Amino acid sequence: MFYLDGYKNCIKTVFLLACSNQEQKINSLEELKNQYICFLNQHFSETPIPTEANLDQFCFDIERIKKIAVKYQEDGILTDLKTKIDLNTPIASMEEALSYVKKGQILLNQVNPSLGTIFDLVIHTLFYVRSPNAGGGSVSDAPGVIWCAIKRNWTDMDIAEFLVHELTHNLVFLDELCYQHYTNMIQLSDKKHYAKSSILNKQRPLDKAFHSLVVSHEVLHYRQEAGEPSTPLVHPPSEQMLSASLATINSIKAVIDNSNLVQPRFYEILANIEVSLRQLEKSLKTVVAV
Repeated sequence: MFYLDGYKNCIKTVFLLACSNQEQKINSLEELKNQYICFLNQHFSETPIPTEANLDQFCFDIERIKKIAVKYQEDGILTDLKTKIDLNTPIASMEEALSYVKKGQILLNQVNPSLGTIFDLVIHTLFYVRSPNAGGGSVSDAPGVIWCAIKRNWTDMDIAEFLVHELTHNLVFLDELCYQHYTNMIQLSDKKHYAKSSILNKQRPLDKAFHSLVVSHEVLHYRQEAGEPSTPLVHPPSEQMLSASLATINSIKAVIDNSNLVQPRFYEILANIEVSLRQLEKSLKTVVAV
């Protein structure tokens, strides 16, 4: 959403959610983040966020992590991927893993400081616990949280891409909260409404396929600034991901045509991504990073 909508619109979405009932003027991003945390604590009270000043993004509080982890393991009607989480992960392993995440975050900031600013505004919690079958992720029931189950062979570039990936999921969560994307979430569980994911290359519920498309768009544009990883581990090579993304657009269109599944904002995002990817298709020049 950062590369699609821009820096100011990302801030606007957070503002509209966090300050819709506030009359006071917001004078800084710090004040906006405080209001945003209050909004999340009000609407997502099962995963409360500490409100003390200078809250560290990196969470080592195992009791808080357990509450968050429940959201990753719940078998909701739209949950199509079973996730295993090791809540016995030692603190030393958490500290080591998150030290690598920090390096990836520093790289992200170096590549695009404005993107780093949006990351710091939207993402309030990063945590690490091991998983035998997942690299981490984000869930709509805990906006602003990233589970960083990174792997030892990931480079700083891979981790930075992972953070762009997860930030995008969170920005889409917030965009949906603000503008509404679907007419009826229950309908999305019907397999006739599945579309092809551009990341996993498999049929998934419409909202998951849509998320994958937005993520692919953002990672592709991030790579235009950061360069192409010589051996990408988190995402496919750019040409492959671009081709898969265009296929996902067609798959999504086939699902939503002549239906009442989605709202105008969904159509707007889909159309803008298609224009952007078609332009990228014409000009894509991959640069192998050294």
